[in-house]
Amino acid sequence: MPHNVPKASNLTHTEELKTTFKHHDADGDGKLSREELKKAFQKLDSRFPGWRASKALQHVDTNRDGSISFDKEMDALVKYVMEIMGVKKLNGGAQMSMVHFKKWLSAFDNNNDGKISQEELTEAFRITGMWFSGWKAQRAMKFVDSDGDSLIDIESEIEKLAEFVEKNLHVKIIKP
Repeated sequence: MPHNVPKASNLTHTEELKTTFKHHDADGDGKLSREELKKAFQKLDSRFPGWRASKALQHVDTNRDGSISFDKEMDALVKYVMEIMGVKKLNGGAQMSMVHFKKWLSAFDNNNDGKISQEELTEAFRITGMWFSGWKAQRAMKFVDSDGDSLIDIESEIEKLAEFVEKNLHVKIIKP
């Protein structure tokens, strides 16, 4: 896994990320300072949380007040964290390694069973800003689910999902 990136296993859902960040608003002002961001990134197991907090402020703090506002900048912060996990976007033009793809997808395995439901896949697609994420997840499920259990096994069906993503979402998955 690249340096400075939160471990995928700790990031299971966008709401959990938002909750983590909101929990670190120590002074309760509805904003995250650099120090509060640093502590949140520590909680998310980032290797260099201070540096990561500074980079997040550079990317997300649109009004340049030195903090991340919950009501105006939280979605951008969550999207940024997902981006640093190894995917820039899933609407075409992106590329990632198979290892990153697997780790990124595992972040949405809410019950840690090694399988992705259609709902979890929809959330994975949605967080990237993809349009029609539910419909695309449904199509992916039909293409990938070889055993008919309505789940995508991250180990045995990942190659087929990568094939679908490359063909239909125009994301290059670099295989070892």
